[in-house]
Amino acid sequence: MLVAFRTELGENVPLVLGEIGHIDDSQFSFQNDVRNQQVRAAESNVGVTLVRTLDLPISPDGNHFTIDSYKEIGTRFANAWWQLDRAQAPFLVR
Repeated sequence: MLVAFRTELGENVPLVLGEIGHIDDSQFSFQNDVRNQQVRAAESNVGVTLVRTLDLPISPDGNHFTIDSYKEIGTRFANAWWQLDRAQAPFLVR
């Protein structure tokens, strides 16, 4: 996905990933594997950062964040993007 994204938008365009939260284990048994791969992707690719969400509440359905959590995630994404954008060399969106 990152290669395709950067092929379309420029090789230095930053990418912010959102960590999956603690969701219903009975439905999503591989969630820890996914989170580990998200960490690995952020650590092994320049200009990629991971927004942590494990500390945020999940709604009663066990699969989605609460409204307040989504507001916090938006703030975290904005801060992460700002930090990445400032750290990156100028990028060109084609």
